[in-house]
Amino acid sequence: MRPTMHTLAVLLALVGATACAPIGPGDELGDLSVSAAGGKADCEGEACSPESVLPPGASLSFADEGDPILRGSLYEGAEISVTTGARRFPRCGNAHVTGFVQTDGEEPVAFALEGGTAGGSRWGSFTAPEAEQIELFFSSDDGDCQEWDSNGGANFAFPVFRFRPAVLEFRSDWEETVHGSLESATTLVIDYDLDRLRDCEGSTNGYQVWGISAHALFNTGQLLSEPVTVPSEGGHSMAAVRAHFPIPAGASRVDLWFESSNRWGCHAYDSNASANYGFDLR
Repeated sequence: MRPTMHTLAVLLALVGATACAPIGPGDELGDLSVSAAGGKADCEGEACSPESVLPPGASLSFADEGDPILRGSLYEGAEISVTTGARRFPRCGNAHVTGFVQTDGEEPVAFALEGGTAGGSRWGSFTAPEAEQIELFFSSDDGDCQEWDSNGGANFAFPVFRFRPAVLEFRSDWEETVHGSLESATTLVIDYDLDRLRDCEGSTNGYQVWGISAHALFNTGQLLSEPVTVPSEGGHSMAAVRAHFPIPAGASRVDLWFESSNRWGCHAYDSNASANYGFDLR
């Protein structure tokens, strides 16, 4: 059974969003400069085919204190970057840190965290295996001293999602196209044209200070959000990126809408006249 909660969603720009978000023109930006942001993500020609879509990577940050922070989702076959703080090993230090990935009933697979410096953060990466869940733990071992970071012996557990995508294309001509089968998909890939929602677009001192997020509400109750914009050229322009939503177990319908916002409080929506964009999944 697949995990029923997408606990790994990136909840960016989810300010004031509701299940039926209204369309708004956004606030006036005065004489602020407006960028010519990239309109499309990847959905051109063969790039629209689900077979050509690769699972997106994710990152796990184990800071000096507190719970780990995961950005993105763990998809089978995707590269996962890992960072650990120096103070997670107060007795042995972090000169030689190794991470271990374990799935149910299998031997742990080691990966080195060789990036960074002793006394600072260390980083490395691994490929997410085919599994419903993985457990992570770490060892610092310089030959004379060994210390473990394993969540008190329970290890750090994370769900893993199968990546069988269907691409939902939202074009600038206000047409929506489904590429692939929604009935067999395990992941929704959102390809959004930014020309649909530029009401809050603006910059200050040459840097873009706006963005657009996609929101997905499944009939099983999960509300997920991911950005469909990312700063590029050092923050001087904004480019389109795809959002990825794992489909929760038991979900048979999803409602989608899009929200643009900026640092001055502008909020504008692309929500099919407040009805949202509904798709049957099963």
